[in-house]
Amino acid sequence: MRNDSTRTNSSSDFQKALEQNQVDVQQEYKSLLKIIAAAPDAYLILSPDLKIQFVSDAYLAATKSVRKDLLGKYIFDAFTESSATPDANAVKNLHSSLKKVLNTKKPHQMELQHYHVPKPTHLGGGFEEKHWSTSNTPVLNDSVEVSYIIHKVTEVTELVRSQEKVKDLKGKRLSLQATLNKLQNIQQKLEEEQRRLEDAQTLGHIGSFEAAYPYDAISWSDELYRIHGLEPQSEKITSEAYAAYVHPDDKEMYAKALDEFYKGNKSLNHIYKIVRRDKVERDLHLKGKVVRDATNRAIIVMGTIQDITEQVQAQQILRENEMLLRETEQVGHVGSYYGDIATLTFRFSEGMFRLLGLVPEDKVISLEQIDASSHPDDALVVRQILEQAIRDKQPYEYLRRIYRRDGQMRYLHSTGKVKCDSDGKAVRFVGIVHDITEQKQAEEKIRQSELHIRTLIDNTPDVITRWDKDLRIIFNNQSFVTSTDLPVPLLLLQETVETEQPENMRLSLKEKVMQVLQTGETPDHNNSYALPHGRVYYHSQLVAEFSEDGTIESVLVITRDISALKRLEKENLELRLNQQRELLLAIMETQEAERRRIAEALHNGIGQLLYGAKLNLDKLTKEEIAQDVSKVKASVMKTDQMLEQAITQVRSISHELTPSVLEHFGLEVAMKQICAIFNTEKLEFQCLVFSLRSDLERHLQISTYRMAQELANNIVKHAQATEASLLLREHKDSLVLLAEDNGKGFELEHIQTKGIGIKSIQDRVKLLSGTIRINSAPGQGTLIQITLPITTPGQIQPYH
Repeated sequence: MRNDSTRTNSSSDFQKALEQNQVDVQQEYKSLLKIIAAAPDAYLILSPDLKIQFVSDAYLAATKSVRKDLLGKYIFDAFTESSATPDANAVKNLHSSLKKVLNTKKPHQMELQHYHVPKPTHLGGGFEEKHWSTSNTPVLNDSVEVSYIIHKVTEVTELVRSQEKVKDLKGKRLSLQATLNKLQNIQQKLEEEQRRLEDAQTLGHIGSFEAAYPYDAISWSDELYRIHGLEPQSEKITSEAYAAYVHPDDKEMYAKALDEFYKGNKSLNHIYKIVRRDKVERDLHLKGKVVRDATNRAIIVMGTIQDITEQVQAQQILRENEMLLRETEQVGHVGSYYGDIATLTFRFSEGMFRLLGLVPEDKVISLEQIDASSHPDDALVVRQILEQAIRDKQPYEYLRRIYRRDGQMRYLHSTGKVKCDSDGKAVRFVGIVHDITEQKQAEEKIRQSELHIRTLIDNTPDVITRWDKDLRIIFNNQSFVTSTDLPVPLLLLQETVETEQPENMRLSLKEKVMQVLQTGETPDHNNSYALPHGRVYYHSQLVAEFSEDGTIESVLVITRDISALKRLEKENLELRLNQQRELLLAIMETQEAERRRIAEALHNGIGQLLYGAKLNLDKLTKEEIAQDVSKVKASVMKTDQMLEQAITQVRSISHELTPSVLEHFGLEVAMKQICAIFNTEKLEFQCLVFSLRSDLERHLQISTYRMAQELANNIVKHAQATEASLLLREHKDSLVLLAEDNGKGFELEHIQTKGIGIKSIQDRVKLLSGTIRINSAPGQGTLIQITLPITTPGQIQPYH
């Protein structure tokens, strides 16, 4: 207690001593000012901008001036050139000396200056001649910058007149120097206090300002200049100029805050943004107050401005992180919490409230409240997990089903850990909760899908097995076990050589599985076996199954009984052979019919004409006719006509057998000639050909021509039409032949009884893998469309 009392007394004594020391310093400063003012020497104390800060009484007396007329004035405004003699250049010399002192920071002794000092009116007016010895001495601060200049003038008028006064002047100078030394010590103390203040402002990014009220020019601390990106004391600051620094978005609020500050007699507290001249934006916090006199009149405005950019940025990052957390929780269906283990109460994030279907609010939730909304089977389990985590001080996780107020059930998966205090005691839960309802629903769908797939696999007639790298069957479906036609294991291990490709011959299924595992190739495997009820055929597909690293880890073998397919293929082959046989017979029948028609034409037409010509020629051998010239001539003419008719019929048959116009002029001209031949007064026959390429295969051209010729013959012989047309065009790699007439038409079901014409055309179309479509009805004419695929030269058209 005594020591505490002693320390308290010592502290109080120190404080009193410190306060007394300050009072003494101030008293000493005032005493020094009085001493300096009363000093016998004449001098001025100038600021670095050469304004008069102090005037000694002796200077006033020497210059016949008044103190109030000098203080605060620019020295060359106080003493003009007219004070000096025209030849002395005193003002110029003084200016040069002061400039030299400011630049060199060293004292400068001027040469003797000659002045005519004006005398006051009460002393008679006029000028008084003076000789002055002038020295300019700098006073430096801690930064070795000029704080003041002591401008001392010593009147040496008498010295000029008498050198004896020099000694007295030296003594006065020493006395003045001692006084000045004391003044410099006081100045150093003040500067030290100023330095400490500036250091504090720099560390806190706080600048201060002060201005007389009402004001325009504002006094700033060095740090305030630095905050605004300026060199300390580099320029004068006015309220109008400062407004330009305020960010455009904040100008209105800044002006409003100042207006309320001045009018409302309240302290100023405002945050705003500035844009420095280097385009850097800073956030500032302005605090200010008005100092008033006894009459409540505002006399000074003063305050501080702090650069809070880093704090604002940190707050912005914090807000963004909080927003990101909220959005992340919302997107990821996640919530977070922390809980007090002692009370089993919890605080939730917004996301956690959403997971529970609650409105976010600032309140503590108890474990009982959470259990009340949980599935009855989960509440006790979760409590046991949490109790175990508290005992073990280990992380925990659990799955809880909860019911929202709308009755919806959700699956919540929680992971967390136990936080301990410095003594190792468990004090807090910290955890996150993920709503996995959609995942659970997806898992259930997958389970149902897998069950469905398994059901399909087990009920498919195909035998499905999976083989691992050791050639063991690790999976099989029900068909693997229930197949009755053949023991399936024997089927999978046996091979049938005659059904394999050459490169796969004599390979068993196991060998092929090994091949897939080694090379990744997926060959097929075929088996056939003779059973009592017939031969059965099996086809197996081998599929490589890859792991996540891209390596083959198993082979899936799908085996199918293709016996029915083989039977169908055999039946189809027999059917196609029968169709080809029928087609060949139809062609042969058509050829025979064509031969019979030509034979009939030769026998009944040309043969008769030639026989008639022979009879006429035989008559010429008889004597009675030979002697009759007129009868010979008539017989010769008749024979000539018969021979000409025979030649015409031979040409016609030859044209039907090999159309020369097709050989020499192409399909388009040949088609048009068909129509020209059959075009008569009773039948208008038109022929149109469009977009026909010139490189059609010769057999296709001949077949098309023959079919067009046959269609035209049918129209002429059977249709009884007055108008008919043939149209040939190319469309999508096919030739389209249209034959149309306005004749009597026919019943489509009777088409097989219409003779060999239509049947021949149908056989030709089928042989060329084309299609034919017939549209006809009694009394409505007939339209026949034939479509033939176009083959390029050298390409073989397959038969279907």
